[in-house]
Amino acid sequence: MRGITIDLLTHHQSETYRLLDEVQLFVSLDGILEVQHNGRHTSCYDQLLIVNRLDTIQISHAQSLIKVRIPMHFFSKYIPTYCDCYFDQNALASHERIITLLKHAIQQPIQKQHRILMYDILELLFDEAFILTSTNFLPTMMCTHTHYLKKF
Repeated sequence: MRGITIDLLTHHQSETYRLLDEVQLFVSLDGILEVQHNGRHTSCYDQLLIVNRLDTIQISHAQSLIKVRIPMHFFSKYIPTYCDCYFDQNALASHERIITLLKHAIQQPIQKQHRILMYDILELLFDEAFILTSTNFLPTMMCTHTHYLKKF
């Protein structure tokens, strides 16, 4: 089983990719994070960005980026099936608290302390942003390609 990973990136850009079996959290320590998230341009200044399973993401511009990758099996403690849920970015109120916990996690040399901080972050995500759907969750995509705009 994969564990939670934290990547620290000074300057970062990426191609578009889709998340399959994980949730990713992004935060810029310099406040510069511009992305294409499910086809929509988003600027996340001084706040956490949640990218759910099956979302597409492209990092256009980021500085001093913390990227957290959480495999879906970590959520089994909270819900047995994760195909019918997602985390609502707009419902999350504890951006600053999670950012502070992430900063502490990257500064702590003790592995046990990392685990405690990450589970605190998971609990905040579930308490504030967790949404259970009645069917399998599929993200809404923004698309402007003419092929997809035609009526069939």
